[in-house]
Amino acid sequence: MLKAGVTSTRVGVLARQYGVSFQLTPQTETHLRQAKASESLLKTLQEMTPKPPVSAPPAPPPPVLVIDANPGGAQVYLDDELMGTASKEGLLKISRVAPGEHKVRLSLAGYSEYVRTVNFGAGETVRFLVDLRALKAGEQARGELLPNPSHGETAESVAKGSEERPSSLVRAEIWRSETTGKEYRVQVDQDRFSAEWVNLPPESAKRGAYIRNECRRVGPKWIGTSRIHLPCAAGEGAKEHIVNTCRLQLRIEIISVQADRIVGRGQTLKRFDCQSCRVDETGWGDFVWVPKTPRR
Repeated sequence: MLKAGVTSTRVGVLARQYGVSFQLTPQTETHLRQAKASESLLKTLQEMTPKPPVSAPPAPPPPVLVIDANPGGAQVYLDDELMGTASKEGLLKISRVAPGEHKVRLSLAGYSEYVRTVNFGAGETVRFLVDLRALKAGEQARGELLPNPSHGETAESVAKGSEERPSSLVRAEIWRSETTGKEYRVQVDQDRFSAEWVNLPPESAKRGAYIRNECRRVGPKWIGTSRIHLPCAAGEGAKEHIVNTCRLQLRIEIISVQADRIVGRGQTLKRFDCQSCRVDETGWGDFVWVPKTPRR
């Protein structure tokens, strides 16, 4: 129309009346300028040109629950809905868990039920390492809300351990690991032992990181679970960056508690995939904690 002598003002009026069905590309704008289109007309066309659809960002992957139970064969429930049965090795992977808080329950004949409530974040892989406790004769199964004893410990030894209530040997609140330098706030209450990591790096603390150890006295030792929520980094030096935040459970044993020394051993990660929070191989490592802050 411009080449036919129609004014820019008239073309603008027609564009507003009937709309624009073409994209105003740089090439189209060049042709319009060559046809003597005014700046006012170009602005009008820019405002009315159909915008390309904006693709929505990809949704984060759903949470994943990985069960590693001992012994195998336990039925696994999520919010009281049966999700499957662990293999004879005790493994079961549940994909596409809805984000949010869910109750996880493991049930196996002859063993006490294991029950935990966990908040699943989008894209997270939550791994449960569970030792189911054998029932005593006449005992009914019920939800175990605390870490269970390791494989090989009998219900009788659990009962014996809980009857022994030694006076606390802990004379410090903060203990430092000679192995890693991490500092823990330790509490020993009758037949329970707990320790929480307190000297977190500021960046990890902002991300809600924690290491919480909860153990129950079984005979001469404390046996339980180390619950871990840590950012997982890839790369080295200036190229190091956080690729995921992983929530794990590993086993831990406190062998002895003395006034000047806590000795134990815990599961370690030998091979671990940060992208999926997948544990490929674990081992065991010894540790020694020594007092840092004297108890007042």
